[in-house]
Amino acid sequence: MRVALISNFSESKDKVKNFTGIWSIYFPEALEAAGIDVVKIHCDVHELNQTGKIKNFLDSLDVTTFDHVVALGLRFFSYTPLNETLALKKRVKGCLGQIYDGGTLDSSPVDLTFTFRDDDWAYPPGSTNNRYKRHRENNKYIGWAADSEYLYPDQSCQTLRVLVDHPAFNVAQKDQTLSILMNLEALEKNKEIISKYGFDDIAVRQIMDGGVVDVDLKKIAVRPYKKIAVPFLEISKEYRAAHIFMVTHLESVGLTMLEAALAGGVVVAPKGLVPMDRLETINHVLVDGAVDWDYVLEKVNPRENSLVAARNSWEEVARKMHYHLSNFVKG
Repeated sequence: MRVALISNFSESKDKVKNFTGIWSIYFPEALEAAGIDVVKIHCDVHELNQTGKIKNFLDSLDVTTFDHVVALGLRFFSYTPLNETLALKKRVKGCLGQIYDGGTLDSSPVDLTFTFRDDDWAYPPGSTNNRYKRHRENNKYIGWAADSEYLYPDQSCQTLRVLVDHPAFNVAQKDQTLSILMNLEALEKNKEIISKYGFDDIAVRQIMDGGVVDVDLKKIAVRPYKKIAVPFLEISKEYRAAHIFMVTHLESVGLTMLEAALAGGVVVAPKGLVPMDRLETINHVLVDGAVDWDYVLEKVNPRENSLVAARNSWEEVARKMHYHLSNFVKG
């Protein structure tokens, strides 16, 4: 099987800052390990749209030697001209596919949408307009993964380390940052429970504006968050040090939780903020209001937490993609 991958490919792991960068680094290697002949086609869809060259790019693609063509950028073909994309779809002899966080009811203008969030629950059997059938035909769940080379347990035995995710970055998202920080303030004051689980003290860090900062729980404040990504190698160090990862806002995918869990952290998430398909693959605690810290600290076991999260591998994602492409029939 020969597959063309279209993406704005990252040069190296230390340059990765977003979804597209992660997929472009890890997924081609995983597909090749699965026995697929991969050809990379570089394309920054947003730059080509801004310069008006996206039509020329799509029209000039020679797809005759490929069995399938898949774009790795998040919702790549949502940003391309419809007519040109449909013309490309006709020229591809196999599947024209793209990556998407959750399923769409139909996959037009592509043949298949490969999702890393499982949205089957949103389209129950027997729903009107054949919604379930259309969803299952056009969307294929392949999941997500994290990098065990950089994400592994390296926590201190003396200091309980807690990493808090950033606040929501727009008003449409639910945010529980204040509640999370107040719960941590209560934990910091409870020296007895901290020492009960073998720690001398507690240190809290939070992701903020392109970096990670110390949190002073005696001066709790929720600052506006500027959507600036933390470089992967930098945030990996924080994950490896954290015993607990606190979710603060509505997550569409939950990648940060998977990365923190693979590094050995137990994930604490307010109810209703996280896709359950992601939580089911990691050790986690759901909370509603006050946190039961005894229950959470019992789950602080970096090695075990990492082993559970390791089920989310790029090899498994590639295996699912290989399966769906192998069973794809045009039309």
